[in-house]
Amino acid sequence: MKKYPKYLIIIVTVVVISINGCTAKPSEVTVLSNRISEIEEINNRKSEEIIKRLESIEYKISEVEKTINSKNKNEEDLPQDAIDELMSTIEDVELNINFIESMIWGRSLFDRNKIKVGDNVNEMIVTDITSRKGMQIQFSGQKQLTGKYSIIKDDYYLGNIVTFSIDDKLSDVLPRAKGDMRTLWFRFSNYDEAVNMLEEYGDSGEITIIIDEYYIDLLESDVINEAKLIKVISK
Repeated sequence: MKKYPKYLIIIVTVVVISINGCTAKPSEVTVLSNRISEIEEINNRKSEEIIKRLESIEYKISEVEKTINSKNKNEEDLPQDAIDELMSTIEDVELNINFIESMIWGRSLFDRNKIKVGDNVNEMIVTDITSRKGMQIQFSGQKQLTGKYSIIKDDYYLGNIVTFSIDDKLSDVLPRAKGDMRTLWFRFSNYDEAVNMLEEYGDSGEITIIIDEYYIDLLESDVINEAKLIKVISK
């Protein structure tokens, strides 16, 4: 992943603050810089959306820097519309940072005592909640995952089943109840279709897929969650 110059946000914001008479504190600017650093460190969790937004941030910051450098070179005060544009750009950068962080941390956790049909948990919508000796929650919304699959046939305990264990670095992609410390894995609800899509790659291996209709059973630790296999992306 690219390294994004942290000092740019500090320079840009401090200059705009001095121009606009804003009351923001330098410490608040440092926090923004630190948050970008944290995002950069999680390079194994990057997605196309995160990369696109980071590139957008880099571009916008570079444009602001050019404007400020031009101002300093010409020793002219910026007109109010230029100041407003700079402030708007910085606000947009912060909004994008907030979005990226929400993609990486926190959005997948939900409170089992408060969740309800229609809730959005990390872009997956709750479509049904039942309570049979615990709580079962059905979600709708596609997710791209990388992990290890295994085609199991005629197992004494499991029968015919295709399992999928998510890469640890992506363990916060799917909804997870607060306090649920189980290893994140599930079986495919559409067994026959899953076998047809995966057999050409062998009985097991690492693969990238798209799933939907994720189903969580919070009854106990040995209950298997489910998801529908939609598409195999790559192996």
